[in-house]
Parts: sequence; structure tokens; C-alpha cells
Amino acid sequence: APLVPLCDARFFNNYHACLNIGGIANISFETASGRIGFDICGANQLLNYIAGTVGLEYDENGELAAEGQVDTSLLEELNNCSYFNLLFPKSLDNHFVRKYFIDRIAASRIPVNDKLATAVEHIAQQIAAVILKQQNNQIPYRLLVTGGGAFNSYLISRIEQAAQIKIQLPTIQLIQYKEALAMCLMGVERLKNKANFLPSVTGAKTAVCGGDIATPNTEK
Repeated sequence: APLVPLCDARFFNNYHACLNIGGIANISFETASGRIGFDICGANQLLNYIAGTVGLEYDENGELAAEGQVDTSLLEELNNCSYFNLLFPKSLDNHFVRKYFIDRIAASRIPVNDKLATAVEHIAQQIAAVILKQQNNQIPYRLLVTGGGAFNSYLISRIEQAAQIKIQLPTIQLIQYKEALAMCLMGVERLKNKANFLPSVTGAKTAVCGGDIATPNTEK
């Protein structure tokens, strides 16, 4: 969500970047012109779809993916999406992820383990491409990883290898609830009539205070 980078800037500015791996992976970090944030690629949405084809809710710890082989043809298809060449601000929606990425995964006739291995490699490569471009020789590179994908140890290991970094995961509470914290911050700023969206993230001309304050209907 475009409001999350404000939370990242306010509470987690001791990290070089904040990566959230949910249904879609997104990232935020500081630049000379302000904090930016954007969607990187489909993530758990891809992995959970594949796991669902064999009756699983998700691939726990990436164990099935770790047993598979990367299919170079499918990987190339996934990586060739024109979205990856766009400049930020940019974002993905679930419909596009389904139509472009999941449709291609579904059409592939390779085994499920190989589909998972290929999807993990695609996610890791796209995340690593952003990190390698942004990190600018900042060593040690501090990356905050949250969202359900943080629990996929195989995916985390592939990101580490592709980006040539070491990831130190935060507490389970922070992994699970950082987005909730961002929503609370947005509400607090709205109550104060302060900007809760960053124009450097959204591409808007000015910072705005978004949202509406609802009052309960007490009429019976």
C-alpha cells in the first residue's frame, strides 16, 4: 500500500530498505529526492497458487520448491514482463498478476516442485535486481523483511544468494504486524489532519491526508 513507506520512514529508517513479501512483494527506501516505494513482483500469490494445485494452502518453508528444478523457459517468460522495465512510481494489482504470471505458470506442464522452484527463483531474482541497484556498496546492507514470505526459508536463502547479502529476520510479531502498524499510523495522522501519503511514493504533486473518519451510528 502507498501508505506503508511513511511507516517505514518513521519507524524503520535504521534499515537501508524495507521489503514486504506478501501476495505481492514491495519495497521502500530513501533516495536523494525522498523515500520511494513500489511493487516489485508477484510473490506469495504465485507460490500459494501452485501449492493449491496439489491441495496445500502454501509450501511450508519452501520445502517443495527446494526439491524442484528451475525451468529456464518458464523463468524467462516470467522475467520478461514489461512491468519490470518501468520506472517508479509503479504498482501491480492482483488481476494483472493472475493474468500475466499465474496464467503462464498454469499453462506450463512441468511438475509442481519445478513450478515452485522456478517461481521462487523469479521472485528472488526480481527482488535482488532492485537491491543490487539500490544498495550502492552499503556494507553491511540492512534489509528489513516482513510479510508471510519471510517465513519461507528457502525463498529467503535464494534472495540472499541472488543479492549477495545476509538477511537477519526481525521478530515474528514485526513480520506479521508491520502492515497493521502502518494502518494505525495512517489513522493517527488522519486524526491530526497531517499528510499520511508521501508524494515521492505515489507520484502526486503534493502530500495529502487520505481517509475518512467514520462515527458509529447510534440510532436505533
